[in-house]
Amino acid sequence: MNYFHFQKKYQTRTACICGLDKCKDVVKAFRKIEDVRGNVQRIPNSIASSRKSSIQSVNEFYIKRLLAHRRDGNKNGLSKQRNERPPKKTTRSTASCTKKEDVFVALWHFDKVLLQQYLSSGNDTSLPKMIDKKMAIAHGILGADGCYSNADIHKQWNDKKKIPILESEHVVLVPTFYSVTEAFNDITKANVSFEDFQLVRNAETKLQARPSIRSSTISLCSSQDCNGQSNSLISNLSNSKKRKGPTLNMDSVRSIQSLPKRQCTEYLNALHSSIDEYKKWASTEINRLNEKADQLDLYERLLGEAQVKIKQIELERDAACKELKESNDCKFDEDDILEKLKRMGGLNRISLVSKNGVCTDPNISRQLYGFRDFEFCIDFLETVFEIKYEEPIQSTISAGYNKGLTDIEQCLLTLVYTNTRWGYDILGLMFGVASVSTVGDYIIKWMPLLGERGDMMSSLLMFMDEDSYEALEPKS
Repeated sequence: MNYFHFQKKYQTRTACICGLDKCKDVVKAFRKIEDVRGNVQRIPNSIASSRKSSIQSVNEFYIKRLLAHRRDGNKNGLSKQRNERPPKKTTRSTASCTKKEDVFVALWHFDKVLLQQYLSSGNDTSLPKMIDKKMAIAHGILGADGCYSNADIHKQWNDKKKIPILESEHVVLVPTFYSVTEAFNDITKANVSFEDFQLVRNAETKLQARPSIRSSTISLCSSQDCNGQSNSLISNLSNSKKRKGPTLNMDSVRSIQSLPKRQCTEYLNALHSSIDEYKKWASTEINRLNEKADQLDLYERLLGEAQVKIKQIELERDAACKELKESNDCKFDEDDILEKLKRMGGLNRISLVSKNGVCTDPNISRQLYGFRDFEFCIDFLETVFEIKYEEPIQSTISAGYNKGLTDIEQCLLTLVYTNTRWGYDILGLMFGVASVSTVGDYIIKWMPLLGERGDMMSSLLMFMDEDSYEALEPKS
């Protein structure tokens, strides 16, 4: 057994005669987990107060065996005893009143077999001074496998025949365990049992503190005063909690039989009705629980499907990452990549803005920008708005300050919007702009400026001559 719960108060003192430096720490550790080994036991006094020679003999033998099991430490502890002063008023001499002060030893120094036999109940506070030899053998503490030997047996002698009395052979129960390391190992094991004990104790405390719920029992009247009380019996039944079901004290069965026939019939009918109502409620409750179980099964199935989809998505993501890594490992010249993007066809930022992109086709340039010659369109925008054309090198723009489309690209995006009326999302995909709101900001910014420049040019038409028109004609 690893744990011996102690239900009483510990001795206030913790001093032990063993002389071990760590003994006090061991005692405090056992007291922390409420183990009996944290208590201390009084050592039989080396000078007994009793006049009986047998008691004096046992005490002297006990001290002798105590020193035999641990001579140095126990001897030093016993040497700290001082003689008590005799009382002031006594009829006995001072010499006969001389007595040593009591000293103590910690209970963890005793064998665990003794603790289990005598202190496991938690009510006893100390071990006996000695036990019968036969009982010691039965406990397994005397002999080769025990903690005591024949040297620990105290024999009572027959003074007349000068021989020991076999019936009076006793084993003195002196402390024999002085290993601090093993003691701390025992504390670790006992702590586990103490935690389990605390859980049980807390549960019992909660049960005791919980308010008692009165069951819907039926108080029956005797046959003498049952007249006019049959209705109260029926009302008690009808007011009972159906969730717990109708209950009946077994002691009241005879009282039911002692009722008059009419009241007994009314009572039994009311009880039968209460049972039927409880059955209906139980059936409804079972159906509700079955529905909950079906919902739980559905949730589990959906969760399983979601987990399968998640795993599939993760596999696809891993495959895409692997493919991207392989593509990044391939080394291409940057100019070759841009040239391929320009020629690859389709509408993207590079093919739409580059001078040798898809807009080299006059029809496409006219449909998108309203100019048959794309280079003329670029020159026109640079001249009218005093902005600079830059060749694009990325199909998309990145987030951050000054990383959006250039002014030329913003004007081109606005021209596409005015000539096609495509939505912001499509224009964003074409020019590599992820945010629809950003596309809207570009259009709101450049639409009024384009309209203003158009109005200014239309108002100057009357002042233009044939040479001016020829100068504005595309070179191609």
